[in-house]
Amino acid sequence: MVVMGFDYTHVMPIKSLHSLKAVAAFLMSFYYMSILLTSFFMGACNGVIVSFLYMYLEDLGAVPLLLGIASFISLSSNVLMYIFVHDVIEVIGHIWVIMCGLGGYTVRFIIYSQIYNPWFVLPGECLQGISSAAISIALTSYFAADVPTVSMTTIQGILYMMHMGLGTFAGNLIGGALYDLYGARTMFLLFGITSCTVLVIFFFALRVTEKPKFPEPDCKTYLELEGINTNKKNVGKETKEDN
Repeated sequence: MVVMGFDYTHVMPIKSLHSLKAVAAFLMSFYYMSILLTSFFMGACNGVIVSFLYMYLEDLGAVPLLLGIASFISLSSNVLMYIFVHDVIEVIGHIWVIMCGLGGYTVRFIIYSQIYNPWFVLPGECLQGISSAAISIALTSYFAADVPTVSMTTIQGILYMMHMGLGTFAGNLIGGALYDLYGARTMFLLFGITSCTVLVIFFFALRVTEKPKFPEPDCKTYLELEGINTNKKNVGKETKEDN
């Protein structure tokens, strides 16, 4: 018979407590909630385009060839943006990428609402990359860089839920109602005006608020339970505080 012993330390309560504190700080922050609600609206915009654009083009008399070309341009724009979005973020920053995405949606919706020849939709499809792929990457990387590691999964889940879940659902629901009541042209025009309005509000909302700091965990207990050695700077700080 072999007897084995294990020294097990349960660390989840402390990590979970810090995660809950960070998530609460995130949800109560006007700064981050502005970004989160903007991501919700952009998800709605994406849902409207995905669900109703090709239906609208068919009503305008688009042939299958045009729909294929539009899809190819849209996907190519996404692929190119996935490749170069890191460089774009390095140059102008995450927030400006998000605002460019809102501007892209504004331009696209205005184009859609004004065209009578379905071939004129193609310039709008060139903006798919900045208004979809770039926004998704910018939102994800921005929160990944800002939030604590122990809270990253939860907050990324909230972001994805708002952007691709609830946002897309709201876009399909509201867009469908507007399409049925007023027609596609009016629906796209209303979303274009709303996109421009949200862009202006988002810009000033971030200008008048400061980015909050997330609560830090109890470094001594947290690091000890994780088995991580503190550096000299932290040890000196802890010794000074103990004295």
